[in-house]
Amino acid sequence: MRCLLLISLICSLSVLADEWPDMPFPDKGSAQIVADNMNFMGLPMKTWVLHYPGSAVVVADFYEQQWKDHSEKFDKNTLNGDVIINSWQPPFLLTARIRSQYDSTLAYVGISQNLGFSEFETQSSQKFPSLSGTTVLSDISSVDLFKRGRTVVLVSERRVSESYHYYKNYYTSRGWHEVVGILEPSVNQAVLRLNRENAFLDVSIKSEQGRTHIVANEMSEGL
Repeated sequence: MRCLLLISLICSLSVLADEWPDMPFPDKGSAQIVADNMNFMGLPMKTWVLHYPGSAVVVADFYEQQWKDHSEKFDKNTLNGDVIINSWQPPFLLTARIRSQYDSTLAYVGISQNLGFSEFETQSSQKFPSLSGTTVLSDISSVDLFKRGRTVVLVSERRVSESYHYYKNYYTSRGWHEVVGILEPSVNQAVLRLNRENAFLDVSIKSEQGRTHIVANEMSEGL
């Protein structure tokens, strides 16, 4: 069944999967495809997980060297210790999220099709609820057997307390129940966990370098 869904998905694209550019990986790294049905900003996406026996700086430099000169738009940011790289190479958007793990590096590398950068910005601002002055850095969803998952990463000019109360009020007014709600103004951090039927939403909010970083993870059982 999963193979049939994947074939149907590929055939529906105007750019066939075998026309996608090759994804580069650093020497000594071990990469494999993860999730056969992923979605980035509402569009199909191929994603790999990369294990590299070395520094995250090396991996970040590798993708910057590979992508930057070929990009119409390119950005590189740090969020909660992870390096996030976006490269818009029409008609593809390439992304990498790179994380240090003791003496090794874990990275998620992806490519999505037929997405203009202006469409990326427009869709990202509409897909997930947010206050004004907030930018969606990534919005990735996946479908596995009997489960759906979604992770949204945002950065905001608003204070931690504003974002906390916004998401708390937004979801509780729509039938979600607060399970955990912790706001710590002294350290500019907050966490929120909500539940509705068979779905859970975790929101982590933290202030770094004068900006508020938000990570929302939603998981639901059943298709």
